[in-house]
Amino acid sequence: MMRTLLAALLTLSTTGSGLGHDNLRRNIGSAKMLFCASGSEGGQPNSPIRGQDMEFAVAVFEINNPAGLSGQSISDFVLADDSGTKRPKRVDVVVFKKLPRRHESLGGYYLDPAGPALPWNGTLPKGTIRLHVSAAFGEQYPAKNSARCRVRVGPYLIVGPLNMRWATL
Repeated sequence: MMRTLLAALLTLSTTGSGLGHDNLRRNIGSAKMLFCASGSEGGQPNSPIRGQDMEFAVAVFEINNPAGLSGQSISDFVLADDSGTKRPKRVDVVVFKKLPRRHESLGGYYLDPAGPALPWNGTLPKGTIRLHVSAAFGEQYPAKNSARCRVRVGPYLIVGPLNMRWATL
């Protein structure tokens, strides 16, 4: 009896206030990680050059926003695996509008935003936007293939697997 009354009150309070499940989904929006990769560039794995960026990561994600939001930023970018987490010292963000090309690999498609990349101005427009985030770490961080990529942009927390590691040059 008490459970039935409680369930009825919860149903009434969410539907009566306009906060039913569909309205919540519509008002919150959605975000998903499309691609995440990391790798090294320059230097040798056992003797990194201090003071230079040695490890990089790229994340591409899509946000479907129900209303425009300005003044947003990437407030957190993390690569994490069972050995710990690593935060970059520099992050660059551009709007990802690249069209897929026939016979292009997944890495080839997402790693290079191509064309004149538009710097992101901190606006999440109403509708869908794709962002390409490049991160630079101060030292090598050989993230394992089981690593996760986590990005916080405005009200959205986007998490996904590390899809690939590129080779050290």
